[in-house]
Amino acid sequence: MIVTLIRFALIAPIGDAGTEPTPPIGLAYLAGACKGPDIEVKGIDASGRNLNKIFKIPKYNLRGNGLEVDEIIKLIDPRTKIIGISSMFSHEWPYVRDCIELIKKNFPNVKIVVGGEHITALPEYCLRDCRAIDYISLGEGEETWLELIKKKGLSPIIFRR
Repeated sequence: MIVTLIRFALIAPIGDAGTEPTPPIGLAYLAGACKGPDIEVKGIDASGRNLNKIFKIPKYNLRGNGLEVDEIIKLIDPRTKIIGISSMFSHEWPYVRDCIELIKKNFPNVKIVVGGEHITALPEYCLRDCRAIDYISLGEGEETWLELIKKKGLSPIIFRR
């Protein structure tokens, strides 16, 4: 089974000068937890893949740093069964939500799991606001991911639509 973990471009308000890209350490922990003989983990770090690219998101008066969602979609292995997405900050949510919806449109049979600080803080809101999410993971996700990908049942800290 192929699992693809995604961190979208770093998002900041237009004119913000203090935002710096950082490694997606949370997704790295998940990748380490998901390793197994029948699991292939692929990662897409949009900022890390193109640190020099800055693009505007006029719909939300934001800017992105890294790959845009159409570039990310092209990188997703068509054999992927589960996509994990990190959503850390609330100001990123409108853009992240739009990206999740585009990914689901392009990969309708893939299960999408979203976690991170924003999701943990507002789980019900995120599920209502983005119908493309299949599962959310609250708090630290390593054990939840292991349960999900190994089909041992669902943890009480994961919600399914």
